[in-house]
Amino acid sequence: MRALSSTHQQVAGGLDREGAADTLITFFEVAKYQHNLMIPESYPEIDEIRYLGGHSLSDLLAAEKKALAYNLMKAGRPNLTITLPELNAFTVGQLMCLLEVAVVALGTCSMSSG
Repeated sequence: MRALSSTHQQVAGGLDREGAADTLITFFEVAKYQHNLMIPESYPEIDEIRYLGGHSLSDLLAAEKKALAYNLMKAGRPNLTITLPELNAFTVGQLMCLLEVAVVALGTCSMSSG
């Protein structure tokens, strides 16, 4: 699961307390973005958001993902991260192929055990 925003990550974070213990949470990351949106240095008088100014949105999401993955690990919930070097047709195709092979492998395992 790759959160598109911090709200999505908060929902995923609820799985560490409420989800099934056997749920594998998968994060998708992108190492290099084509565009990097910077957070403006607004509202310097508000301590709760001032520190975000001058950082990129991708940095913020990466920090939140790292914290969420750590909290899941501390709660004993399995999770993994798949990192794409960049987001383009080739790397998305590779990811789709990987996931298709994983589904075939899981189907084969479940058929042989049942």
